[in-house]
Amino acid sequence: MVQPGRLLQLTNSSDIIGYAFHRAPLHFRGGTVQSFSLSFVFAVQSEFDKESSGGMAFFIAPGRNFSGAMPGSFLGLFNASTNGRPDNHIFVVELDTFGNGEFKDIDSNHVGIDINGLISIESHTAGFYDDDTGSFTNLSLNSGDPMQLWVEYDAQTTQIVSTLAPLGAAKPRRPLFTTTANLSDVLQNPSFLGFSGSSGSLSTLYSVLGWSFAMDGPAPAINITNLPKDIKASNVLLDGEMNGRLGDFGLARLYDHGTDLQTTHVVGTLGYLAPELLRSGKASPLTDVFAFGTFLLEVACGQRPIKQDNEDKDAMLVDWVLEHWHNGTLLQTVDTKLQCNYEKDEASMVLKLGLLTNDPRMRESRLHRNPSGTATDSNRAAAGNNHRGRRP
Repeated sequence: MVQPGRLLQLTNSSDIIGYAFHRAPLHFRGGTVQSFSLSFVFAVQSEFDKESSGGMAFFIAPGRNFSGAMPGSFLGLFNASTNGRPDNHIFVVELDTFGNGEFKDIDSNHVGIDINGLISIESHTAGFYDDDTGSFTNLSLNSGDPMQLWVEYDAQTTQIVSTLAPLGAAKPRRPLFTTTANLSDVLQNPSFLGFSGSSGSLSTLYSVLGWSFAMDGPAPAINITNLPKDIKASNVLLDGEMNGRLGDFGLARLYDHGTDLQTTHVVGTLGYLAPELLRSGKASPLTDVFAFGTFLLEVACGQRPIKQDNEDKDAMLVDWVLEHWHNGTLLQTVDTKLQCNYEKDEASMVLKLGLLTNDPRMRESRLHRNPSGTATDSNRAAAGNNHRGRRP
């Protein structure tokens, strides 16, 4: 289980199956499954926009050994021989980003409830119903944008209710869907809570930003308002005065509420988290400066903070820009869609400012530039020393 202060990332570019389990088993009084409530915030980021394979899931299972499970559409929970067997004793909430006709998937972007296998007893295209108009708005699970899912089980009525919304939005009054299943006939005592992420031919990052679970009552709220904000191009809105405003927080923390099963950790979009934030879990204005510097590089280069290198491996955008700075080819990193239609001095200044704010020492000092709009020699040396010991 990921410790407090760390991002719960289930998969990366090399691992196609990942798991996270709550350390304590779940015990049911008298062997009967009680009512429970679940809420979690997640993000799915695919190697290619609008295309991914596999999916992620929350599950309650009799054990933690999934060594025989397959990746991709099997979600890391089943294989061809175990799928659908009644002795699996597993309850699954799937976030499916790949349509598979074998499992009767309704599309390649849906939320579903599964019992012992991958053919959902109920599913619905990802999205939410507007409280005022009742209209349905689609959400793309693999957009990279954080979303929040709520799932409630009522032991008396055996009703399962699932609700989805963008992170930061209030929980919609109308759920995404409702179905019924007597989980006392499914789950064993004890059982284990966990998450799985599984990709196939397309590299996909499945991450859990925060989660909360409670028996016989509502899950404690996930507080998203008091942690540092991720700053990415899609989150920045312009007001009437052309000032940048953050449009989404993208972060979550779970708080300790007595004996409820939950975890607490600082999270954020990969590439925007300062190294000291990952180590200590403590946010500060300096970690926000780091994120802003990454945002500057993303806008200037037209690329995500984590990019693919020539060998199709993950590479940090800041390292790529720094290498060009060392080689005297800094302007080659500017977004090619601009077709050289930009002020070279201004672009160079933005790129260098982005690099300097990624240096912990320079974030603590005032950033200077000389009249030509370039960074001072001392600042350039500091940035060079901080990145792999190389000097510009």
